[in-house]
Amino acid sequence: MNKKTSDFWLLIYKAIWIVVMLMKAVPWLDWHLSPYIRLLLIPGALLILWEYFVQKKMWSKPLVFLIGFCVAYGCTALLARGDGFAGNLKSVFYMAVAFLLFYGHDWEREPALVKREIKILGRLFVTGTFLLAAICFATFLFSYNQVYTWGEKIGYIGMWDNRLWGLYNANTGGALNVISLLILSGLFLAEEKKSWRVFYVGNGILQFLCLVLTYSRTSFYSLILALCIGIFILLPHWDQEKRMKRNVKSLGFRLVIVLLIPLFFVTLEKVTRWGLSYLPGIVQEITGEAEWDGQREVLDRIETLEHRGGGILTGRPILWEAGWHAFLESPFFGVGRENLYDRSVGYLSDPSWAPDLAAGGVHNGYLTLLISSGLLGTACLALFWIRTVWQIFRMVRKKKEKLDLPFCIGGILLLLYFIMEVLEARILYQVNIFMALYWMVYGYVMYFTERAEGQTH
Repeated sequence: MNKKTSDFWLLIYKAIWIVVMLMKAVPWLDWHLSPYIRLLLIPGALLILWEYFVQKKMWSKPLVFLIGFCVAYGCTALLARGDGFAGNLKSVFYMAVAFLLFYGHDWEREPALVKREIKILGRLFVTGTFLLAAICFATFLFSYNQVYTWGEKIGYIGMWDNRLWGLYNANTGGALNVISLLILSGLFLAEEKKSWRVFYVGNGILQFLCLVLTYSRTSFYSLILALCIGIFILLPHWDQEKRMKRNVKSLGFRLVIVLLIPLFFVTLEKVTRWGLSYLPGIVQEITGEAEWDGQREVLDRIETLEHRGGGILTGRPILWEAGWHAFLESPFFGVGRENLYDRSVGYLSDPSWAPDLAAGGVHNGYLTLLISSGLLGTACLALFWIRTVWQIFRMVRKKKEKLDLPFCIGGILLLLYFIMEVLEARILYQVNIFMALYWMVYGYVMYFTERAEGQTH
């Protein structure tokens, strides 16, 4: 098998992961698919052996820290043991696949081939999220709400507490919406075919409508903040036209743009929500299900009905405090992600948040890292982040010509992830679409970074 063939099979493998993980985002499908996800490890192991021990093209210095993290977490799994041993061990294998195959990259590959690969995976992702968002939006439009169970597990379809759950958790939907919006913007800017551009615009509108309906504050404000930071840093390197160059490089010009972004999105969100509130009544009138009285639906997020404490952060500080006490039990090696609930639940100052702890952990990716992997694993990953982020900034500062569009969109996506991880925990330990996509994006961003550095050395 030559390099071209192995690149093809790696692309197929990534595509399969995207499709399966998007399906897995739907709880009902997740409950059925989960026992079979481990089958993906078999072709993953074969690809790792081929890419790293036969081709030997994907090795890079930052990978040392990621491999060190996996080794450290393997030690954590052995030391923690208990009921979570098998789950922690599986996490090691899944993360190894993400690190070595999704993040791992060969910077000597031709940029045209890499950009084509990114376009294929990007189109696949946004097509999948379009189908999911369309179904979710239809449940709102036709006022379809349903509760279903699988053993002791409960799932929701449609609108609940004035938030669009659609097919999955509202926060999951919001995160998929904002990630799709960024990827769609990159695909639109790079696309020449009118049919695809029309699809990207229509899909973007649908994603934003669903984002507004999910009322996911984490996703919405993370998108705004990531755009502000990303555009402020990258704008001077984006448009190289002489007539714009002086203005774009002006600090004042960039500050104005950054100030306008929140104003634009917040205003658009409020206007969109107001318009959406009339749609269910109009649809019921058209379909003959009910006579519309001209009143609009109330789409404000229901928080007055929340009887638990926790404030605007919806109980996260309570979860963080409990998680911190769990970390102190085993600060060096950590307790393991699978043991996080058992080690933390006893420290909850308000036991009514126990179901949220069981479902989503402590809702902070960095604290989850500290609790699960301890200081040793955290140090490994922190060194990886510091090294790679420094490489990215150094390349951006030194590069004279225009930055590649996939690099810019990928950089803003990474910023989005880093911000969202303050209030969620998705990129490590557990197998989901966010973890897979994060490490793929990171790998492509580092490809363009290392290629630019390699060309200047």
